[in-house]
Amino acid sequence: MADIVLKRRWVHLGDKNTKGAGVVVGDLIVGTLVIPCMERTGTPWLRKGSYTMERSVKNTGRKVACLRPIVCAYSTLLIHDAKSDNPWNLSGCIAPGTGRQRPDMARVWHSKDGMEKLLKALGNPAVGERFELLVENNPPHLPDYAEQTAEEQYPSRLEQANRKYNRMCNDSEATLSEEIQRVLARPKP
Repeated sequence: MADIVLKRRWVHLGDKNTKGAGVVVGDLIVGTLVIPCMERTGTPWLRKGSYTMERSVKNTGRKVACLRPIVCAYSTLLIHDAKSDNPWNLSGCIAPGTGRQRPDMARVWHSKDGMEKLLKALGNPAVGERFELLVENNPPHLPDYAEQTAEEQYPSRLEQANRKYNRMCNDSEATLSEEIQRVLARPKP
């Protein structure tokens, strides 16, 4: 069973409030807790499927707490707070918040507090602790091919990236190989 579930709800195509950035509106669900979240359109994103996430710290920009997929092909698509609550400050990442001004509003408020709330719901994990994330659906604005999972769309790219990751991280090779086998063995929807 997944520790965290991402449900994408609708897409806001952008206006002056989002500085033209389209925003995918959704929720992160931990147990019975529902945390509003946002992603920016026009960037890479986590596709529908299951991911093992690791508590980490961003490598670039602001050094803030994040959850990072352990599969190298997706390791830059994080869950972290959005600077100034602005979707334009996200590049494929997912930002939690504490709420929205109105239900029809795309941007989340108090993203830093939303990230703290998410980490608290997960038991305030230490760096390196792992969790399962289930992404229930792809962003609703994308064409039909987007329903393909990453391994269906880019199988050789995923394997290449993981071989490279294994060379870089010899000590975790067995764990990552197990993760690759689990991902590739997952039943097709």
